[in-house]
Amino acid sequence: MATKKMDFICCKCQDQDKKTLAEHFCENCTDYLCEKCVELHNGYFTKHVVLGRRDLRCWTPRGHKEGVDECEKHPGEVIKLHCDDHGNICCQICVSVHHRSCKNVSHLPDVARGIHTRREFQRLQSTINELSNRLNQLKLARKKTRNSLSNSCRKIVAEIKDLRKTISEALDKLEQETITEIEAVKIRMDKSIQDDIDHCVVLHAEMKLLLNDIESEDSQNEALSYISFKKCQDKIALMNNITNKPALDIAFKPYTNLLESIKSLRFLGEIQETCHNNTASGPDEAIKVSKRKTYYVGAEDDKETCRISGICELNDGRVVTLDSQNCKVKLLNGNHEVEDQYEIPSLPFDMCHTLENEVAVAVDSDEDKRHEIHFIGEKGGKLVKTRTTLTLNNNCVSLCYSQGQLYVGSGTALYVYTLDGKLLQKIYEDCSSHDTVSKCAVSLDGARIYILDFYKYKLVTLDKDGNVLSVLEESDLECPSALCVNDRNGCLYLCSRFADKVFQVDREGRKIVATIARKADGIAGPMAVYYSKNLASLFLGLGGLYGNNNILALKLA
Repeated sequence: MATKKMDFICCKCQDQDKKTLAEHFCENCTDYLCEKCVELHNGYFTKHVVLGRRDLRCWTPRGHKEGVDECEKHPGEVIKLHCDDHGNICCQICVSVHHRSCKNVSHLPDVARGIHTRREFQRLQSTINELSNRLNQLKLARKKTRNSLSNSCRKIVAEIKDLRKTISEALDKLEQETITEIEAVKIRMDKSIQDDIDHCVVLHAEMKLLLNDIESEDSQNEALSYISFKKCQDKIALMNNITNKPALDIAFKPYTNLLESIKSLRFLGEIQETCHNNTASGPDEAIKVSKRKTYYVGAEDDKETCRISGICELNDGRVVTLDSQNCKVKLLNGNHEVEDQYEIPSLPFDMCHTLENEVAVAVDSDEDKRHEIHFIGEKGGKLVKTRTTLTLNNNCVSLCYSQGQLYVGSGTALYVYTLDGKLLQKIYEDCSSHDTVSKCAVSLDGARIYILDFYKYKLVTLDKDGNVLSVLEESDLECPSALCVNDRNGCLYLCSRFADKVFQVDREGRKIVATIARKADGIAGPMAVYYSKNLASLFLGLGGLYGNNNILALKLA
């Protein structure tokens, strides 16, 4: 029957009592057409959509219902039954194989009785027309998206080439400056060597003259002999100083961390697959929580109750938590159970994702005189150190990574560093009280920087030069303790530790869009928040001062 179903006959030829195999189907006329008839058809109807045999499954029956009652899963079998438990139409094989444990299987005519009077059936035509229009719109949108994707790729390739050119120019400049410095060192060393040669010539001549004077002087004149003796000793001391000088040479020791950093990269930047869902919420549309779930992240060897002060996600989708109470970074598996852990010295404050499967951890302890950034990565299911630890001259209590740069909050100032520890600038400072820069985050395009003022209940938004763009100051933001950026639409999620709430804030940082979770939803002293674009969920570290061995996942609708 499957072969017969595919043997469509040309409608025009059939009207003339001819049987010619159809090679085309017109969606507008719902006619099957052979090669000869399709040429005539296309001459009259230039805007009709004509499908070939490559799209055979999209051909629809014309004026008859042959094959409608045939089971798609079991060709040749007729649909005669209905599984009431699952709401599925079935053939006899379907019932025997897939629905044999179902208790309610009905004869199809009994279920279909009165179908023509049902409202859903009567509205079927308009529903299909509506869906057809939406599909056509979607098809056009997808074509536009494909063109836009091509344009985006061309722009990105141009950006990559420009970046490569900039890097080459920077390396050329470093090369030239290094060579210039080597030449300058050589000149200085040549002068020192020439000075020694000149001293040797002068000393040789002076020693020879003194020796001649001693031989020609009256041997009985002790005063003259003593003078010549002392002068000879002075010349010998000068000669010893010259001969004891080490031989000069030039050596070059390259900065290996520069080469190692380049080799550690797979790409010149982060490649992001951005999704634009037609029904997705915009940054200013309130988002709702559809599901909540807690995950236990304690470990057997933990000495204290966990205090999760940092959460982020690796490129492979696995979640990493920072347990500041037990001084550990913990790697979670696909079920969000602790798979491995890495001990951090002293007191870790914050954590952020950097590149691929690597995170950076902020460590700060005035008692131990530690102001450091540790780099931890996953290799083969284990957490290992990936880079040299950075030692900073400022406090380090919050971290954020964006476009190759680390933003480091000291508590009252915000600094920008490279990944190898070079300080680029201090872009913001507020010493009016403690914790004026307690947490930080950066917008998707890097144009806006968000910082939390813990005791003044403020969210401050800066431009990339540190100029204040806006200040959101609300009593609801009671001791704001954590924030993150939605990787899909750019909106902010902000936590209040003492109000036990999670807020959605517009990407400009000017207004609270919605309160998306409260104490009744399980929010208790939130200390960390992270948006997972893979799971479309917010992960929160809870517990405040007392700690909590669980993290909370909020599935966003």
